[in-house]
Amino acid sequence: MPKPASRGQRWSIEAAAGDFHVDRKTLKNRIRSLGIEPGEDNKFSTWDICRARFGDYSGQRLRKLTAEGDLLELELGKERKEMIPWKEVFSVYENVFTAVKMKILGSSLSETEQDKILNDLADLKNAEF
Repeated sequence: MPKPASRGQRWSIEAAAGDFHVDRKTLKNRIRSLGIEPGEDNKFSTWDICRARFGDYSGQRLRKLTAEGDLLELELGKERKEMIPWKEVFSVYENVFTAVKMKILGSSLSETEQDKILNDLADLKNAEF
């Protein structure tokens, strides 16, 4: 449902593109990506055009603050030892599998038994975590 037309200057895409020196298609795509709907008059407010042309400062600020908060959470998790770098985990994981494989191959198990165990380990190694 279109929003009611507000008082003040109202803009068609074509008029705004000319007055704000932006390509009509670019302006239309930015309006669409921001989810801005035209009013009942099928035009946009100056605020809507400015948000599409110059960016949504409050939205950008919110995204920046959210990203900064996420980074702080990650750093705090590392300091508390709640999170560890995946490369370190993967390296230890690989070393454990290599050591177990060498033990199996050096064991007195039959070749069939060794193959069965190694295939089971390979399935574990390829599992998604």
